[in-house]
Parts: sequence; structure tokens; C-alpha cells
Amino acid sequence: MITLSTKTVTEGDRFVGLAQRCAARVIALEDEAIRRALIQLGWTPPPTKGKPPAPKARFDGSDYEPGRDDERLQGQLGAIWDLMKGGDWLTLSAISLATDAPQASVSAQLRHLRKERFGGHTVEKRLVKRGLYEYRLSLAQ
Repeated sequence: MITLSTKTVTEGDRFVGLAQRCAARVIALEDEAIRRALIQLGWTPPPTKGKPPAPKARFDGSDYEPGRDDERLQGQLGAIWDLMKGGDWLTLSAISLATDAPQASVSAQLRHLRKERFGGHTVEKRLVKRGLYEYRLSLAQ
């Protein structure tokens, strides 16, 4: 049995719907132990490969190697895009857990989404409490 916020989940419950609401609406899956318990109950994290908003966009950086990094970065960007395009406010931790991407990568991909070559979208940021922020993607027209 697991308690998430005010909801208690057991194996017999409608687990799939709850897991989707947790990922989409973020009922604070900020604890790796909760994530592991959800996986033990049968939840499968969303695939890390998604459809990026700008498939021809190029990544860059001092350690960037296209042959090594493109598939991973495109997958992260697509998964984050798929999660964020709904306009919900989400923490880096929640995005990380929902997409199975490290928090540093989530932060970098959110910065990419602001760049013109990745769509020039608006990524809003708001303070939740004491250094914890939530982010929301507003799609460019």
C-alpha cells in the first residue's frame, strides 16, 4: 500500500489512471522511493523517446558529440515536450520522474525550448517555496 497526498493505492485499484494523473498533474512524485514503489505496482514510466518540436534543431555545447548525444537529447526533449505542452505547472523533480531524465537535463531542455531553433516557446517559472520552482510551457504561435 502507498499513500500519495490524500490517495491510497493498492494493487487492485485503478492504478493506470492514478499514475497518469500523478505524471500529468504532479501529485508530488518527488521521492525516488515512491517512484520505485509505483513501478513495483506495475506503473511503467513514459518512454523517453518523443517527438521533438523541431526535429532539425541542432544541439550544441563543449562536450556535445552528435553521434553519441543526438538520440538521447532528442528523446529527452520529446518526452519533456509531450509532458509540458499541456500547460501544467511542474517542478523539475516532477518532470524528471515523469520523463526519466535527470533534473539537470530537464533544466537544459527547458532552456532549449526557449531558443528560436527549438520553437521559441515561453517557459514560465514561479516560486513555490524556498528555492523550489515550477515551470510551465506556453507554446509559440
